[in-house]
Amino acid sequence: MRVAFANFICHFGDQPMLTYVDSVVLPAFLDESLRRPGRKGASYFFHNTAVGEFTHAGQPRVAVYGRLVYTTVLRRTQIYDTEAGLIQDNEEIDSAPSAFFVLILDNHKLIYANETPYAPPLEQFARTTQLFLNRKHSEFLQAQQRAEGDGAVPVAPRLPQVLYEAPSVEIVPLSSTASINDFLLQYEVLKQVQFDVLQTNQEIQAEQLWRGLEERRSRIHAAKTTVTHKNTTGLDKEEAATQIAEAAATGNQHVRLSGKDHDGNTLKGDNENLRLSVNLPNPPEHPAARAETLINKYDQLTDKGILRTDGSTAVPLVTRLREFLKS
Repeated sequence: MRVAFANFICHFGDQPMLTYVDSVVLPAFLDESLRRPGRKGASYFFHNTAVGEFTHAGQPRVAVYGRLVYTTVLRRTQIYDTEAGLIQDNEEIDSAPSAFFVLILDNHKLIYANETPYAPPLEQFARTTQLFLNRKHSEFLQAQQRAEGDGAVPVAPRLPQVLYEAPSVEIVPLSSTASINDFLLQYEVLKQVQFDVLQTNQEIQAEQLWRGLEERRSRIHAAKTTVTHKNTTGLDKEEAATQIAEAAATGNQHVRLSGKDHDGNTLKGDNENLRLSVNLPNPPEHPAARAETLINKYDQLTDKGILRTDGSTAVPLVTRLREFLKS
């Protein structure tokens, strides 16, 4: 099983994901009747999702986990026979590739593992989550309005300034120093590096430079702030690696690179090219045990400094989510 790691950036306007974690976010993952239609009758949906409590360094944490399933039909129109050559042969077969995911709620980190060939990629996970969040947010608003119209106590504290702000989702793959250096080795000349400083979840940027830019982005209410290094004769790749590691490793910046490879061809890259992935052989079959194994792998990588983390300002959620699990 190949495992990747990402930052799950979600907001409701200026409010972080955790504002709506029990009223919108978790219902979007746990309602298995939701479907996102794909092309030619295909669909995406979450399967066997659950919320679990885990422990790291003696501290409780809560995560939602399960599978993203892609149901489709594989079609063929011809086959090859060594004697007859190409033969028309129309056949169809149902297929349902899947990926297993764990979203750690207190630090917004996503662990994503392909279970089968042609498993839905992170991009499809983001699109599916976006649609389901939109639907649950709409249901939440309707319930809120009905409760207020009946003179009853609202289903959640009234937030006039953000109540109608739709959710937004971005998923940014995490990198390691090694994965960044491996990709940069493909460049003969690195001509441009662009950083898009994004609206973070609730993290405190580890590096002072990016912390300052994030503060300025926030004050001016920009969706993102862009910093570009450019030199047609070539940037310093060692320094580029350092800055990319500071900016992209925790998934709070989009990074785009362009230049020439060793054969003179144009070479472009982004967070997807820089991402870290690891192999996890023989993971447990039971979903809760698999989720715990994946979380332990993430914790091992952060404890060793292979994956970097920024500080979090999130209020502890365990008590609140325990109440959700009881409901």
